[in-house]
Amino acid sequence: MTVSWAADWYCGECGSSGQGHFEDDTDVAADHDCEEAGGSGAIGWEGRAECGECGWVLETDFEDDCWVASGHVCEDVSAVPAGTER
Repeated sequence: MTVSWAADWYCGECGSSGQGHFEDDTDVAADHDCEEAGGSGAIGWEGRAECGECGWVLETDFEDDCWVASGHVCEDVSAVPAGTER
C-alpha cells in the first residue's frame, strides 16, 4: 500500500498552525505545547490521503494524538474514516 498523507494542524486556543507529511497507519501528533489557557489548546487536523498507485484520495478532519489509517486498498474505492482516537 502506498498511501501517504499531507495535513495541516491548527490550535484552537492560540491560532498556531503547521503542516505534516506522514505515511498511512501511523500515530499523528502536532508536538505543539500551547501556552494559552494553561496549555490546554485543542489541536485539530485537516488531512488529505492519496494513493501513489491508483490516485485515490480521501480528505478528512481528525484530532491530534490519533491513529490515522485510510483503510484504502488499491482498486477498492471504499474507505474507512481517519481519526480513530486512542
